[in-house]
Amino acid sequence: MLALDNRSALDNRSGRSRREDGFTLVELLIVVVILGVVIAPLTAGIILFLRNTDQTSDRMSESHDAQIAAAYFAQDVRNSGLRNWNDLDTPYGPVQAIELNVDATGGLHPCGTSETGPALVRFAWDDLVDSSRAMRVAYVVAGRELHRITCDPSGAITSQQVMAHNLDPASPPVVSCWNRAGAAVASCDTVTTNVANHTASVRLVLTLRAPSSTSPYQVTLVGERRQI
Repeated sequence: MLALDNRSALDNRSGRSRREDGFTLVELLIVVVILGVVIAPLTAGIILFLRNTDQTSDRMSESHDAQIAAAYFAQDVRNSGLRNWNDLDTPYGPVQAIELNVDATGGLHPCGTSETGPALVRFAWDDLVDSSRAMRVAYVVAGRELHRITCDPSGAITSQQVMAHNLDPASPPVVSCWNRAGAAVASCDTVTTNVANHTASVRLVLTLRAPSSTSPYQVTLVGERRQI
């Protein structure tokens, strides 16, 4: 009894009472309400942040595809052009150097194999070191990817790169050609004696959409030919 009385006396001197230890029901309810008020907007902010992060990542991926494809496409269009080195009637006259929707092993400048699929567009140009060699580049759609295939004069593949990873299946790529006057040319691969009707530029419209994206991103790649 003496020990218990001494403990009670110590608690009273320190200003504490056993009945004041812990939380009351009212205090607990107030804490729960405050937590609800704080957590609700915090959760909404986190969800919004995650959504924006996904959208930003998708746009960056689509933009990266567009930049890579644009750089290579402009270069290939600029280089495209073949000359007839043997015809004395029209010395150094133009030869068809652009082909559309042609099988890998078909056309004037085969490039690739039956496994690679048909070329959306194919460019050829003379090798400056050896005029008998024609360099070849084909753009091929493989599922949701756009591939750039380079070939040697025999048509054998020398390299293959993925230009775009996120093509929109609902909007296939479209190639069009334009003359010097800025008018559309009916066929990119037409070679006429009228230079004004030759293809001066080539445009490739790509519609990109990442798998998790709901809004497509369309970009138009333009290349100006150096040889007309």
